[in-house]
Amino acid sequence: MENNRLPLETRSLRLRQFVADDAARALFLSNEESSRIGLPSQVYRDLDHARSEVAYLVSQCSVPGNPKQGPYVPGG
Repeated sequence: MENNRLPLETRSLRLRQFVADDAARALFLSNEESSRIGLPSQVYRDLDHARSEVAYLVSQCSVPGNPKQGPYVPGG
């Protein structure tokens, strides 16, 4: 399901669809101290691990969210 409300922008924030090309950024962010403490299950070992996890999360964006079955990604 396409979310016609994205991208959403303010002066200090831009929200957009998560895409496979975000893996390098996800890896970088996952290794920041605050992420390792606050989201330890989202810390990636290397770029291949980040790519695999990001691909899975992106694939869930078109599935109606069910937190009992996987990551909850609300649709629009």
